[in-house]
Amino acid sequence: MRVLFIYSSWNAPLAYSEGVGLLSAGLKRAGHETKLLYIHKDMYPLHLEGIKREVEEYQPGLIAFSTGTNQYPIVTQISRFLRPYLSIPFIVGGVHSTLCPEEVIKETSIDILCLGEGEEAIVELTEGLESGEDITRIRNLWVKRDGQVFKNPPRPYQNLDHNPFADRKVFAFQKLIDLKNGWVDMMAGRGCPYLCTFCFNESYRKIYRSSLGADTGGYIRFRKPSLVIQEMKEILASYQCIKTFSFNDDTFTMSKGWLTEFCSLYEEEIKVPFVINSHLNNVEEDALDVLKDAGCELVRVGIESGNPRIRNDVLKRHPISNEEIVDLLGRIQSRGIRVLTYNMIGLPTERKEDIIETIRLNARCSPDVVKILTFYPYKNTPIYDFCLRKGLLRPDHEELPNYYEKTVLNFDQETKDFIQDVQTNFCRYLNEYVEGQGIRYEQKFAPYFAVKVKEDLSEQFEISLKKELI
Repeated sequence: MRVLFIYSSWNAPLAYSEGVGLLSAGLKRAGHETKLLYIHKDMYPLHLEGIKREVEEYQPGLIAFSTGTNQYPIVTQISRFLRPYLSIPFIVGGVHSTLCPEEVIKETSIDILCLGEGEEAIVELTEGLESGEDITRIRNLWVKRDGQVFKNPPRPYQNLDHNPFADRKVFAFQKLIDLKNGWVDMMAGRGCPYLCTFCFNESYRKIYRSSLGADTGGYIRFRKPSLVIQEMKEILASYQCIKTFSFNDDTFTMSKGWLTEFCSLYEEEIKVPFVINSHLNNVEEDALDVLKDAGCELVRVGIESGNPRIRNDVLKRHPISNEEIVDLLGRIQSRGIRVLTYNMIGLPTERKEDIIETIRLNARCSPDVVKILTFYPYKNTPIYDFCLRKGLLRPDHEELPNYYEKTVLNFDQETKDFIQDVQTNFCRYLNEYVEGQGIRYEQKFAPYFAVKVKEDLSEQFEISLKKELI
């Protein structure tokens, strides 16, 4: 069977989807054909008639949408347009369908949704559609049939080593590499042990826990280091101009034993710079040493808020003091590894002075890159439920197209104006507090990036930073 994937990051940064790549690879391994329409200004335009022509030419037996919350309106726009012309089923997967299944399944243009991990489910669905067998009992799927919704529980967490390597060809991957200046996104595992209230991880685990009645120990998984290295070798052999591998795992440093084995193999066999995400509570001295030796050039960590009350009580980031954050980021940089910090403003219960604390803390840490976004609560996360209970959400909160223009919370006008001013002029605020340190910050590449600039900044360093941030 032919399966057409439609994936969108319209009006958002260019992004490779590991989920789509894995689903496509699994289908191809099972003998099916796949094609992707990646809706992005640099890949495929959001042109409904053009999408319809692509569908008519390809003649798929299934259209599969993968989406997060902010791109879901694009999914409904496309599916509603195509629905009158097609009798084939439409399925939606991704974080939004998992967190908001009731909303998605009510959409009249959608026939099926995938809850949780979909690698095995989509193969089973495709084979069922092809053979004419009953598809209403497939685990991980909710299926509409004759006015009834069949809500099937998820299957146990998948062993990631059983997956084929992600299908990158379906993305026109060389074009993606070139557009991202040699940047290649990777995933080594899945899951995060932390319970941050703004993240989907805890809600995701609760779905599995309630359905399977089991502990969530299997949620946090890493592939064998040798398999990750093998996949990277194949990528290097298949594509050109690769300059950096970017690991998008939530907490890459979670397992000391795994990290040590991986970095040893990476240093010996790959020899390409790489960047990772980590957590403030999960970066140890010996981990920094092995990362540096293996070629790690950037560690991305979430400060989120400079106010300890908000960081620890509202966001549940695990107790850590501002002094400890300054010390930790300094230890990372002392190894010659650059640091990027993630930050949010406009958080629930936040005041003007709390936002200033976030600016001051970043100035004290002096990270190489500061990313600043205005808080947006995702549905069915703990912090969304908190905002809902407290009446903090504005009526138009679901219409926000991005995270750097305005807040969706019911702050007073003075606070809203201040949030917007900080988001727009973040570098100016940062520079007020780094005065005398011999550095300054400039807005580069996107409205939400502040990049540290030194007097001796070389052109090559500038190119490297641009490569990392696009």
